[in-house]
Amino acid sequence: MAFPLGKILQDQRDLLLFRPFKPALKDHWAAYLAWGLFVTWLAGMGRYWDHPNANWWQYAGLGSVAYVFVLSAFLWLIVAPLRPRNWSFMGVLISSR
Repeated sequence: MAFPLGKILQDQRDLLLFRPFKPALKDHWAAYLAWGLFVTWLAGMGRYWDHPNANWWQYAGLGSVAYVFVLSAFLWLIVAPLRPRNWSFMGVLISSR
């Protein structure tokens, strides 16, 4: 399957404009995850772009990408004891719910 960039950009636009949308996560979960990590990486690089004392991994935006995984793991661990139906780490990582 091809990378559905047009659909992902349309969904991102709708999210930012507070419009209802239905992401195709079941069919293209890897593409949505890749896009989310890419945008997070760009924002992470921008955060430390002109910081004079940042470490190399901060300049590279790796802290923001790691934060996505750490926060997802934290949320998954907090809610997991409640045993919700269809609960998985990947679902927390990519879900829009």
